[in-house]
Amino acid sequence: MNGAKELEYDPVEVVDRCLRIFHQARKAGNYLLDEDLKNAKPYSHEKAVGKYADKNSYFNRANLVGYPFLNKGVTGLSKIYYWELLNQIVSFEKSDNKPLNKGMVCGNLGVSDLAEGDIDGGIAHLLWAGYEDRAWVSVSYAYDVFQMKLYTQFASGEQRGGLSQLKRALT
Repeated sequence: MNGAKELEYDPVEVVDRCLRIFHQARKAGNYLLDEDLKNAKPYSHEKAVGKYADKNSYFNRANLVGYPFLNKGVTGLSKIYYWELLNQIVSFEKSDNKPLNKGMVCGNLGVSDLAEGDIDGGIAHLLWAGYEDRAWVSVSYAYDVFQMKLYTQFASGEQRGGLSQLKRALT
């Protein structure tokens, strides 16, 4: 093989194992969300009720499964994961005629989008997250979302060692 060192593992086998593990994580997240949606309380988008942290409590266990993908920078997988969960929540809302807060799932999807270079999707999902949380916002949710760490970490390049997306791709 032209003097190149032989690999000690089969790359195809490693990828297959990773995909199987990701599929298991997706199934676990879907299951946890499905279970917790059954007890989810309807959400008022116009009036803040209760504690801020409670608005997404039905989503917390499923988020614990997906957040490590986002936190460890495996954002292509976190984008797939959060997109699936968002669709699961929207389907539940329609079938049960029960409005829910989707701020956290939209925020995590938006961060995943931005990390993957999908600027349009990232901004749209972050704006949606702000819109979902509008009852808790003192000024315009559109203004607030761009002041949030969810957005500024990408605007400043914090997740890329201070480099722009293009500069990172070139180095």
